[in-house]
Amino acid sequence: MPGDGVVTPVHVHRRMRGIPPIGYETFPDDLRTKVVARFPRIDFNEEIAKVFLGGVESKTQSTEGTCNADICAQFIRNYKRNNFYEQIQNSPFQNSYWRKIIREWKSI
Repeated sequence: MPGDGVVTPVHVHRRMRGIPPIGYETFPDDLRTKVVARFPRIDFNEEIAKVFLGGVESKTQSTEGTCNADICAQFIRNYKRNNFYEQIQNSPFQNSYWRKIIREWKSI
């Protein structure tokens, strides 16, 4: 995912990909069943998505390149993701400027 490893801890990346938490397999099935019975996850998937939305709804521009952009796309009507290619093509800078910068960067 974009931005992987920049700030987000490993356990969050694992969760985002549907990978059970580290050590999950070390807990016996009966113990996991007891924990879920004591702390049920009623509508957890929908509720956690709404919690994420609540944290970014007023600042959707900050979600670019993150899993939160997926949340915005799901819940905010007419939400439009930025398109990096379009940003480059619509840049106010002339192509020759960028070519010069790239040549200089490659020569370092």
